[in-house]
Amino acid sequence: MSFSTTTLLIVGQQILIYGGLIMILIGMFGSLMIILIFSRRPLNHHAYSTYILTNGILSFLFLPLYYLPNIVTFGFQINWLALNTPFCKFQMSYGAFTVTSIFVINCFISFDRYAVSSHSARIRSLSSKKISRVLVPIGLCLVWCLIGTPVAILFENVPLTPNGPYDCTSRSNMFLLFAAFVYYPIFEGILPIVLAIYFLLMTRKHVRNLNNQ
Repeated sequence: MSFSTTTLLIVGQQILIYGGLIMILIGMFGSLMIILIFSRRPLNHHAYSTYILTNGILSFLFLPLYYLPNIVTFGFQINWLALNTPFCKFQMSYGAFTVTSIFVINCFISFDRYAVSSHSARIRSLSSKKISRVLVPIGLCLVWCLIGTPVAILFENVPLTPNGPYDCTSRSNMFLLFAAFVYYPIFEGILPIVLAIYFLLMTRKHVRNLNNQ
């Protein structure tokens, strides 16, 4: 049993290392292609290009800055997160900020597609390059203030034992409970799916009405 458990751990680490590195390379290449494609004419004239470019930049930076340290920590057993408290704070706040920002930008994209297909001229006017350039910085600032800043303040290197190793976590049990029961299941689980389905159904409804007319 001990041999089987050890073997599984070794196999899991190898999958994390090599699979993770391959995913980082492919993901960064894909994000770079998105940035190059949607920053050129004629696609860069549309409102959704601003949202997609923002997601491309966020994804391109997220993989090496957040995912790579996790591969080193859990794959090579070198705990980068416990090197010092500033790095711990940056890593956790940056990860939470990026993941939440991508979710917010995806909501903007879904609403933009809904607005384009709307019968109302007032709603269609919300799909514009000017509005997208205003919504993106506002959304990113709100995410940083509501998610990134609290994580940066509350997370630190906490000793697991009096003289033992450190772990990058929060001393606030209330904050950890909020993350476990509210943030992860709702903001990274249920809510993105519900919003995506809702705007998809509304957009399909608008398109069908236009086809019938």
